Amino acid sequence: MAGVLTEVSTLPVPAPPSGRRALRVTLDVNNGAAGRTTTFYYADTIAGPWTQLGDPVVTAGTTSIFDSTAGVELGDAADLTNSPVTGRFHGFELRSGISGSVVANPDFTTQTPGATSFADASGRTWTIAGQAEITNRQYRFHGEVSSWPPRWDTTGTDVHTPIEPPG
Repeated sequence: MAGVLTEVSTLPVPAPPSGRRALRVTLDVNNGAAGRTTTFYYADTIAGPWTQLGDPVVTAGTTSIFDSTAGVELGDAADLTNSPVTGRFHGFELRSGISGSVVANPDFTTQTPGATSFADASGRTWTIAGQAEITNRQYRFHGEVSSWPPRWDTTGTDVHTPIEPPG
């Protein structure tokens, strides 16, 4: 797709103990050395504190970001050819420039499950589309259990099934 720049962090995102991770990406469109610099960060929450993830990715050639009123898409964006994001979005923050003012900041955790549209704290309207959904479901396990052997005590009143998933 013309006009799309793709950069990849030099390190994978470390797995958090909580199962959640906040990600931050900054783009210096002109690093002063005839290039652009993309820097990746992670944190336990969107409020930080932020830890740099790997080395900054420096690419030849400067760029710019088109200032428009076009919508912002998260997740499985219809206009992109890359693979969709898997997992959950708990929040998102878009700033005008590195450490600039907040332009959009939906907090998906404060929305009513099943809602299809809402306004963020900046007054921007967000619409849920495609396979996306606002949910408060919490899963303890996703996987395959190869056998479900029933067990019971000698009276037959305490019945249980011990399972051991692979891995």
